[in-house]
Amino acid sequence: MTNSPVPRGQLENDRSRLNDLLGRAYAGGQLDLADYHALQDELFSAGTRAELARVGERLPAQYRFGDPAGAANGVDLAPGQINEPAARPGSASLARVSLGVALGLCAAVLAVVVLLLTVLL
Repeated sequence: MTNSPVPRGQLENDRSRLNDLLGRAYAGGQLDLADYHALQDELFSAGTRAELARVGERLPAQYRFGDPAGAANGVDLAPGQINEPAARPGSASLARVSLGVALGLCAAVLAVVVLLLTVLL
């Protein structure tokens, strides 16, 4: 995993998700108080995704991500690593534009056919 810079908000979202998982593990009895505090200290001092991933790797197995976000997109993440899949900018609007162009072309062809039939008949 590369340790490239990520937007601060994304790092905080990842930290928040891990904190929720730590709380669930503690509330579920899978972490004792000392481990919970140690992992929280590590979590809140982490400054990179790699450091956050090390906290995720130490979570009890049932709280790790078995199918990490982005795995379906060919992103190589280990269980416990957090990654929000990057949405391609404009991918939804590009699909709408393509559909609009296709429908427009169909309407134009249909209009030409109707016009030709009207003139010829």
